[in-house]
Amino acid sequence: MAPRWIKTKDKPGNFPTRHPEDDWLMLSGGFVVGRVFAAEAGSGPPRWIWSLTGPYTPQESGARTHGDAPGRNEAMAALLANWRRWQDWAGMRDAE
Repeated sequence: MAPRWIKTKDKPGNFPTRHPEDDWLMLSGGFVVGRVFAAEAGSGPPRWIWSLTGPYTPQESGARTHGDAPGRNEAMAALLANWRRWQDWAGMRDAE
């Protein structure tokens, strides 16, 4: 199954959120791959934090495990790109 996005508030488990509309999980099948959420902002626009939380990710995989972006779409794209890097390293692909 291709990765899909759900709001964190819609997934039971250990993912507390203070901003339910700005907090997303990326799933591959039933596996939580990572998370994207709006960071607390001082006076400026929010930064979006992304993290690859699911798999063990050694440095030689070439995948980053976290970062930030100026917008939600950019953060989601970065998480997906790093999930793809991890999959390439692991020799895995999502089932179609």
